[in-house]
Amino acid sequence: MSIQVRRQVLMELHRESKIPLYQQIKDAIRLQIEAGDWRPGQQIPSEPELSEGLGVARGTVRNAITELVHEGWLERRQGDGTYVTRRSLEQRLMGFYSFAREARERGQELTSRVLEWTTVRCSEGLARRLEQPAGEPVLHVTRLRLLEGEPVVLESCLIPAAVAAPLREEDFTQGALYDALEERCGVRILLAEESFSAITLGAYEAELLQVPPGAPALSVERVAYAPGRHPVELRLGTLRGDRCRFRIELR
Repeated sequence: MSIQVRRQVLMELHRESKIPLYQQIKDAIRLQIEAGDWRPGQQIPSEPELSEGLGVARGTVRNAITELVHEGWLERRQGDGTYVTRRSLEQRLMGFYSFAREARERGQELTSRVLEWTTVRCSEGLARRLEQPAGEPVLHVTRLRLLEGEPVVLESCLIPAAVAAPLREEDFTQGALYDALEERCGVRILLAEESFSAITLGAYEAELLQVPPGAPALSVERVAYAPGRHPVELRLGTLRGDRCRFRIELR
């Protein structure tokens, strides 16, 4: 089921999915924020509005919003409603990287468990980020990345379906997404823009990453571009704080 709330289209809910409904709602709200549909300081729809529009219990919506509040995406204002928080400053890092390639170069085994593989429609904000018409189909892949068998990264990738069509039969348990894009789709990733923020993990992410709820993590948003600066992927990642780190060389 999808929902139209205050002229913003949330991602469809898939009731047959193994991903809990509250987590799907949480991911959809986060994507609305990441895509710019809901901006810092903007009030989001109320719990009753979301509950009625999505056809789920208010408790399900409340769980999703509570975790987003704990992670710093939203804030509740007593007697006023729930608002998108104002995000922290961004720090640019130098150099393009791929987890799969980094692990391969270090002789480490990086595998993936595909949790979700579906097609969704572009919201207006996502359409702007990917430079696609609103409502166009987008491939949505959610993967759990494991380093030497230990889960370290939970990520969702959104790629225009027109670009990703040859990937429908691809096995992403071993291979790298960018390698497949280049080899199967003829699309080479030239550069990417990323933003980082520190968060604490909700129950669902913590269970998948095998850490206690509330454990520190890093939230990463990436937009990857093909030559000509054409956006071909929006990636939302959650990285375990105790197993991932970034290094930057300052000159």
